[in-house]
Amino acid sequence: MDFRQIFRTSKKDERITQLQGKITTLESDITWLKEQVAAKVERIDELKQDVAAQVERITELEHDAAEYAVASARYVKDIAELQGECLAIASENSDLVTFVRKCATGANIRADKPGGAKLVSDARALLKQYDSVKEQIQ
Repeated sequence: MDFRQIFRTSKKDERITQLQGKITTLESDITWLKEQVAAKVERIDELKQDVAAQVERITELEHDAAEYAVASARYVKDIAELQGECLAIASENSDLVTFVRKCATGANIRADKPGGAKLVSDARALLKQYDSVKEQIQ
C-alpha cells in the first residue's frame, strides 16, 4: 500500500466514523421523537375521552332541557287555567259582595220581620271582614 491509499483509507475511516456518529445521533433523535409522539398520541386519546364524556353530558342536559320545557309548558297551561278560575271566582265574589252590600244597607229587607235585622247585622259584619282583608292585601 502506498501513502495515497493509506491516506484515502484513513479519510474513508474518518468519514465512516463521522457518519456512524451521525447515525447514532439520528437514532437517539428518532427514539426521542418516538417517545414524544407516543406521549402526544396518549394525550390525544385522553382528550378524545374527555370530549366523549362532555358530549354525553351535553346530550343529558339537552334531554333535561326538553323535559323542563314540557313541564314548563304544562305549568303555564295550569296557571292560565287557574287564572281563569280565579277570574270566575272573582266575578262571583263581586256579585256576592254587591248583594251583601245591598243587604247591609237594608235594601229590600224588612227590619221589622224576624231575622231581617240579623241579616242586615250579619251582612255588615261580613263586609267589615271583606274590606279588612282587602286592605291587608293592598
